[in-house]
Amino acid sequence: ASNAQGETSKTMKKVFAVSNADPVNGLSMGGNGERFAVPTPFTSTTRAFTIDTWLYPASIKGALTMATDDGAFKTWANDDGSVGVYVNGKFVTSDPGLIIKDEWHHYAITFSTGNVKFYRDAELFTAPSLRLSLNCPAWSGSLTVSSDTASFKGIFDEFRIWSKALSQTQLKSFCNQPISSDDIEAVKTTNGLKVYYQFNQSSGNLIDATGNEMTGVRLGFGPDGDAWTTALGVFTLDFDGDEP
Repeated sequence: ASNAQGETSKTMKKVFAVSNADPVNGLSMGGNGERFAVPTPFTSTTRAFTIDTWLYPASIKGALTMATDDGAFKTWANDDGSVGVYVNGKFVTSDPGLIIKDEWHHYAITFSTGNVKFYRDAELFTAPSLRLSLNCPAWSGSLTVSSDTASFKGIFDEFRIWSKALSQTQLKSFCNQPISSDDIEAVKTTNGLKVYYQFNQSSGNLIDATGNEMTGVRLGFGPDGDAWTTALGVFTLDFDGDEP
């Protein structure tokens, strides 16, 4: 379907299945000001990127909410489950219902020369017709995920940033299993993987699996053990399944 906002595709072509890999841990956030800061992977203007993650939102507020220090790039969730993306003075919004509460889903936002696409479970959800700026400014300082005013309550797993706009086929190949340490270098070279937090830890700041030393800094968390929980439910997409 299409409207003034753009194209959308919501056909369910998969069912949830037994996990395809062990997700181990996720990062638990309680909606009380917890957030994490990602060092900028883009020190100059960029024409393409992807942010993708598995997410279990206990509420819509704060889901997929993030912003650079200077506010030139930011994303946010609206009460209707839509997600907005702002780049250098312009913004687009997905159709309502992108974010689903109390369920694990994989989400991705791609940017390519001003064109934004929103995906859920590696299926295109909305492709707004409005085009943003051709280039996204450098991400000043850090990209902070969640915020004081829109604090996320739920669990993150498999958070990644790429320097290219991944295709639907590429999202399917990467979203349903972790990227192994043996494949990291090849994925960095061919697909521009810049940041990769697996959250398979039980303390400390967020380990970047890429080797790019993009350690994420946890902010506003309570006792260290409260931040980590099982991510059971991740890697459960069955792209060959029939509609439920």
